Amino acid sequence: MEEVRTKIQKRDFRGKVRHGAEWLQLWAHPEDDLTALELSDRRQHNLSFERQRQSVEKLAAPLSGLPDFSLALPEARADWNAEQWSVARGSLARKAFLRRFPHSLSGLADRIGLARATALGLQQFPGLFPDLQAVSFKELEDAGCGHAFLAAQLPLERALVLVLTDRWSGQAQPLWDSGAVEMWVAWLNRKCPRSLPALDASLHQPGAFADAARAFLEELAQSLTSNLQRPTPSAEGERGETGEGQSSEDEDDQEMTSFARDMFERFDETGESADVDVPTPEAAGDQAPAIPRPQAFTTAFDSELPLSAVLPDAVFNEQAERLAEKYRQQHAEARRLSRALALALRSRRQSDWQFDQEEGLIDASRLAQIVAAPHRRRTFKQEYQSQDLDAAITLLVDCSGSMRGKWMDLTVLALQALGDALSLSAVPFEVLGFTTAATNGGQSLAAWRDASSPPPPEGTVWRLNDLRHYVLKGFGQPWRQPRLQVPGLCDAGLLKENIDHEALNWALRRLRLVPATRRVLVVISDGAPSCSTTERHAGGQALPQALRDLLAETSDVEIYALGLRHRAETFYQRAVSITAEADLIPRLMDLTREIMTRPAVR
Repeated sequence: MEEVRTKIQKRDFRGKVRHGAEWLQLWAHPEDDLTALELSDRRQHNLSFERQRQSVEKLAAPLSGLPDFSLALPEARADWNAEQWSVARGSLARKAFLRRFPHSLSGLADRIGLARATALGLQQFPGLFPDLQAVSFKELEDAGCGHAFLAAQLPLERALVLVLTDRWSGQAQPLWDSGAVEMWVAWLNRKCPRSLPALDASLHQPGAFADAARAFLEELAQSLTSNLQRPTPSAEGERGETGEGQSSEDEDDQEMTSFARDMFERFDETGESADVDVPTPEAAGDQAPAIPRPQAFTTAFDSELPLSAVLPDAVFNEQAERLAEKYRQQHAEARRLSRALALALRSRRQSDWQFDQEEGLIDASRLAQIVAAPHRRRTFKQEYQSQDLDAAITLLVDCSGSMRGKWMDLTVLALQALGDALSLSAVPFEVLGFTTAATNGGQSLAAWRDASSPPPPEGTVWRLNDLRHYVLKGFGQPWRQPRLQVPGLCDAGLLKENIDHEALNWALRRLRLVPATRRVLVVISDGAPSCSTTERHAGGQALPQALRDLLAETSDVEIYALGLRHRAETFYQRAVSITAEADLIPRLMDLTREIMTRPAVR
């Protein structure tokens, strides 16, 4: 084999020795180093990509009904997968449908026009339904609401497109199968009993449809105004004539009305007209209230317990077997990443040296100095234990209902792999989970009603759900047994709602008790805080604001977040957001490596 004679010569991936000038040429023109077969493969790949791009772009004319109409895909790339091409087709199809079924609506009414164009296009081209599903979900993910399972998490302008498209397209499946959409469907049917049928009847008449769309928004606005001006039984200090407190349906209706009104106002603040006079609290004679601070009505029903207290061993075994069978490839990848992280952490702890010492091991880089000046004594080095790993880590997992399914499965695999690495590296850590005991209020809500629904102190709102905090592994507890119980998080019965600020406060209290130079909290979550009973009485901003306030007040603990399908940067200063499931395990490992190998931050 040819010998490498100087430092500027290196072998390429085929083993051929190349000098510096050759490397510069190859970096500038990498195709020069390809074999004839590789060049042929690359040309074939590029040709296939061009054909794919052209086939998508050619859809513009037939879908729009205009022979000369064209749309380009300048963002298309040769490494796109099938899902990305599907999103591109869906996006192009929707633009073409808007040319085929134009409208003159603006503002919020424009969203109704988009739903009409998409639905009519699907009636004529039903084969594009999967592509329109793909682009709808991609837009929801980009907007941070791809995880939404409550109406409060899905903005009105997006809900209108989804609800009305499904209503008119004639497809058996919805564009996006979510409980949030179902809640919006039921609420809009209740609030707009006259204008919705009028929209249906004018679907194929553009002029009449525009009038019907404005009438729909006006009816919706009037409904919001009437709800705003109507006093509630609790506000009047009454129980009402219909029995003990408000019915669940009335409460749900008030909650949805509050969210819709807020979204009406937020959409109007963007500078776009909704073509109607949107009612505001000031217009109804009220002052816009400050965001209230959540306060527990009672903590008697809150609980902190191990998973083994709520799940039998059979569930742990069943979930572990299911994960092992379903995610064989991910298991192997997780083990590889875990070993790599453990090796990196251990080497970080053991490979730091102090130089210029008077005793220890001879520093090989000083051999020449020893020969020339043997009287110089500081020619030794000493190995020492690095203090960089003197850190305690808490992993806090969001156990809300939106985490159900593959995302929680992969989170469990990531926790097991990360726990293995931290355990092997002797880094103290604990694993916690947080949720609530019920989805729509628990015993706290019942206790509040039994107490005649007392109002909260001024500037606050009652938290009327029971906290459920799980300790999967505590500091000082061996990892072996907790590792076997982590798969229990996949049990759907555990996953309810998430009150983040109280969970973080709990985790911080526990972490501050651990003696360590650095204290690190890593939050794994897929969305904003959510508690339907709290939001019903305070709108959708009380819990998010409480989380922001807590994070702003915390300076003694390094807090990081891994956002799954949502932008964690909305709340956390140091955050990583991912949208692809395959990125979860490697990104959590990378984040931990970055945390442990960087200086402490505040």
